[in-house]
Amino acid sequence: MQLSNIQILRGVAALFVVIFHAGVSERTFGFTSVVGEIYRPFGASGVDCFFVISGFIMIYVQQHKKRSAAKFLKKRLKRIVPLYWFHLTIYILGSSH
Repeated sequence: MQLSNIQILRGVAALFVVIFHAGVSERTFGFTSVVGEIYRPFGASGVDCFFVISGFIMIYVQQHKKRSAAKFLKKRLKRIVPLYWFHLTIYILGSSH
């Protein structure tokens, strides 16, 4: 059930998002780069593309696994919430100085 081509496209979209955020950070700290200037306009498109593809993948997987919405949500929260708290903690610790 692996959708390799779509997963690759989602990876490219995520890469554009990372490049976009790196470009924003560059400008925040007074730096510029050729790569940032070239790829920054693709950043917003990367966000849109990433979320559309992610939504498609979630629906596709849900249709093939035939699990309840509650079970899907529980599994999703179990996967996302610890990562969220971990990164939020790192951010707070890093920004408190």
